[in-house]
Amino acid sequence: MSDDKPKDFMDPAQLVKDPCCPFSKRALYWHIWRSGINGLAPAIYRVGRKIIISRSGFIDWLTSHQRKSR
Repeated sequence: MSDDKPKDFMDPAQLVKDPCCPFSKRALYWHIWRSGINGLAPAIYRVGRKIIISRSGFIDWLTSHQRKSR
C-alpha cells in the first residue's frame, strides 16, 4: 500500500520531526487539545481518533504568533 496522503498533511509524530515545528510531541499535543482557544483548529483534521495537521496551516498559525519587535 502506498502513502497517498498529501505531503501537506502530517500526523503529530511526523510534524514534530519536521524542522518547522519548535515544539516537543507533548507540547504539540497540548496545543492541539487547546486548538479551539488558540486558533490552531483550522489546521487540524480529526478522523475518528486519528489527528492530521496541515503543515502549511500550522506554519501560518505559528507565524501569526510571532512576537512583535519593540
